[in-house]
Amino acid sequence: MTNIASIDNGNGFSKAIVNGKKIKFANVTGNYRPSEVGSDDNLSIKVDGLGAWNFGNTAILQSDGGGNRRQSSARYFTPEYLAGLLLAISEGYSSNTRDIEVDVYTGLPGSEYNQYSNPDDKSYQAKFKKFIQGDYDIQRPGYKQHIRIKSIKATHQAWGAIYGQLIDAQGNSIKPDIKAKVLQIGSVNIGYYTVEVGTVEVRGLKVTEAKGKSKSEAKGVHTITDSLVNDLYRKFGSTFSTERAVSIMENGGLILDGFWQDYVLSDEIKNAFGQNVLSLSKQVWNDDEIRSLYKIILTGGGANVLNGVFNQPQLSISNSPQWDTVEGYQRLAKLISKRSK
Repeated sequence: MTNIASIDNGNGFSKAIVNGKKIKFANVTGNYRPSEVGSDDNLSIKVDGLGAWNFGNTAILQSDGGGNRRQSSARYFTPEYLAGLLLAISEGYSSNTRDIEVDVYTGLPGSEYNQYSNPDDKSYQAKFKKFIQGDYDIQRPGYKQHIRIKSIKATHQAWGAIYGQLIDAQGNSIKPDIKAKVLQIGSVNIGYYTVEVGTVEVRGLKVTEAKGKSKSEAKGVHTITDSLVNDLYRKFGSTFSTERAVSIMENGGLILDGFWQDYVLSDEIKNAFGQNVLSLSKQVWNDDEIRSLYKIILTGGGANVLNGVFNQPQLSISNSPQWDTVEGYQRLAKLISKRSK
């Protein structure tokens, strides 16, 4: 039986829903050290004919230089990208599962997605599918698996959260509560590296970008990490790595000395970050355009930072905005699967 694997391989973190399990690890890769393999949470992987890597915290702790991030658009055709997909899929199954078959649903950034979806030139899509689809023998700490990626489909990376508003958890389309045939939805996606602001036009389940109404800048969460680490030190007297600090911020606290400690980002950092995002949004929308939007979706790993900064009446923010994108992919996959039967 082929299962759905929805994967959001973002610049900051890889997030996936595989076999009903949520997986998340920092999108950091490093050289593989087989002598250090052994623990249950080891994020190392060997792929026959491809190579071997550490990912996430395993790369940060065990690899030379603490690992690195590949951020260029060329990364979608690198062995590390493919290995990251295979690792996310493997993490969704127990070590006793030897054979895995999945259909992958993922997203690509704007420029890459435009090439992927170009109706007049299918070369990028064909190249992407050929690079990903196939059979792979992998080795994880203490066990081996065979993974077949039967198919891969991509949507626009920024549309995952929007599909989450259009499709329910069972894969059924959600009827809007207004009569308009065409809806305009705004999205403010706050990722680790970038903040993306844009407008899409929705006709039923067809989503298209509104021309000239999008902007992306490298003003994401990474711009406040130094201030975040310092803020945590002032509050808890401990120095945390960047990855750990971001995790504490996203989770709203941490366990320290056996007790849960709440953490709220200081107003100074929050307001400064918020002003940068607001400034970017005002380059896309004027006041009248904001009022004409059906919804404004505040999403991404950094969305909770700005909860309360955006005060528009049509603002929509989920309880777990860092999972909006990959859950949207999952819902889209379920809808497509239902309609294909």
